[in-house]
Amino acid sequence: MEKNGVLGIWFAEAYGGDLINLCKKHSLTYFDTFYWHKTNPMPQVRKRHFLSSVETCLFFTKGKDYTFNFSNQNNMHDFIELPICMGKKRLKDKIGNTLHPTQKPLKIIEHLIKIFSNVNDKVLDLFSGTGTTNVACKKLNRKCLGIESNEEYYLASIERLNQINRTKSGVLCWI
Repeated sequence: MEKNGVLGIWFAEAYGGDLINLCKKHSLTYFDTFYWHKTNPMPQVRKRHFLSSVETCLFFTKGKDYTFNFSNQNNMHDFIELPICMGKKRLKDKIGNTLHPTQKPLKIIEHLIKIFSNVNDKVLDLFSGTGTTNVACKKLNRKCLGIESNEEYYLASIERLNQINRTKSGVLCWI
């Protein structure tokens, strides 16, 4: 991580304290939490727990001069309310099932990238899944490296980027 870089980690709420302590051990400073309230959470089949309607992202920095583009009071809340990806926005596997269980809406990732980076900045997504961060960076003119070990997710991310490239320039390429 570069000096003054920002690290965002989506995590299970029960591990927040452990995650903060681990990052502190590695000289990262916790500075904020962001919540996504899912307006259409998955149903609770067993009906023995609350619906999982919130995802949490912790932010850490390495340095004090990190990028934080504050736009206006209405857009800078520490939460966003959006539905989970459905319909055409939800990526499917070859037989029509949900491809990735935690696919984030592009609007959330674009929002966070605008806040924590500037045009031509570098963004690293260590668990890129189906490439939502890569797509957001492409649209927002950021450089992005996505790392994904699952071949099916990786191939889906390449197809998403190729669709953007076809729309923009008529040629296929991978960035």
